[in-house]
Amino acid sequence: YHLEVERYVKDLEIEVNAIDEIAVTYVLPAAYAHQKALASSIDKVAKVLDGDDQSLLAPQVDELRSIARSISSLKSALAALRETTAAALALDIDAAATAFAYKVAPAIGAVRDVCDAIESSVDDALWPLPKYREMLFIV
Repeated sequence: YHLEVERYVKDLEIEVNAIDEIAVTYVLPAAYAHQKALASSIDKVAKVLDGDDQSLLAPQVDELRSIARSISSLKSALAALRETTAAALALDIDAAATAFAYKVAPAIGAVRDVCDAIESSVDDALWPLPKYREMLFIV
């Protein structure tokens, strides 16, 4: 029993480290690049449009706000995941396993949900990982 509980905790700890690394080294840079491209595009188009035509940029500005919110949400979700994991690892092995099951696993899910949302909004050319639709239809 003790060995299985230790393995469960270690497996989830590895999963936490993997999702943290993927989010920080792949997802966030892609999101920042997308945000930068949007901001640059909005800025350049705004310089060309007359004052009355500025309202045409509203959808692009909304998209920029959306990606900025997603980046903020991902940073918050990562901080919560790290905090929850550290707290769980400070416990004895049985309590740690319970904390990983009921606190850390949902925190992993929260990070993944934000990453999935970012994946669906970032341009394919900027996204460094295979997208779900690409993996589903590989022949």
